[in-house]
Amino acid sequence: MGLQAEPTGKPGEKWSYANANYVIAGMLLQKVTGEDPQEYITRKVIRKAGLKHTNFPTSARISGPHSKMYESFYGLISPARDYSTYDMSWAGTAGALVATMEDMNDFYRALLTGELLAPAELRQMQTTVEAKDGEGNLLMHYGLGIAAVDTGCGRFWGHTGSVWGAETVTYSTPDGKRQMTFGLNRAKYQQIDATGHIKPGPIDAATGAFAAKAMCDSDAPAEPRRFAHPAAPKALEGLSVPLTRPLALLSPGR
Repeated sequence: MGLQAEPTGKPGEKWSYANANYVIAGMLLQKVTGEDPQEYITRKVIRKAGLKHTNFPTSARISGPHSKMYESFYGLISPARDYSTYDMSWAGTAGALVATMEDMNDFYRALLTGELLAPAELRQMQTTVEAKDGEGNLLMHYGLGIAAVDTGCGRFWGHTGSVWGAETVTYSTPDGKRQMTFGLNRAKYQQIDATGHIKPGPIDAATGAFAAKAMCDSDAPAEPRRFAHPAAPKALEGLSVPLTRPLALLSPGR
């Protein structure tokens, strides 16, 4: 399906996030290693990083205590639908993972301090391009599966993500000593304005202020999060498959 879609631009022309790229990465991993990519990642990443509560789900139900998860899809699903029980196999290596906030912090600490990759590989991963929205605003600097945001207290590395019913945001200083990770259990709660853009709401302002406090210990007002992909209602209504999207977190206090 991804290869049948129209290109977002010429190679190297601009940044564009696509889950298809991460699915293809999993296919390449299987081709090169001859091993199931989920098993390979579990052994080479999850276990190596010492993550005890991270796994690829094998059923539609999450075992153990966990949050309920609700999806609004920008007002097109009203009232919000419960996606707590859901088969995530469609996401594959693009996002079919269950984890805890603590494990996400541990992963980024291990990654950024060189426990998982050789120095040259980590440098390549952190070689970035500018990621801008449709209006040319800089959202973040994007590398190989990792993003950098520059704040008033320095650069943070991490990623954000969204699937049906759940969103996560995680960023860490390069030395892993200051980290911020949080999850939202109601996804795409915003509304769409008349121009087809996502309208930030009170939750976005609250998470922006939280990020400023958690990352920089700043009580200064923070702008709401900007979104990497403004969505038009017509395009949303025509979607027949679930998609994830990254959320770009603005620098606190900017």
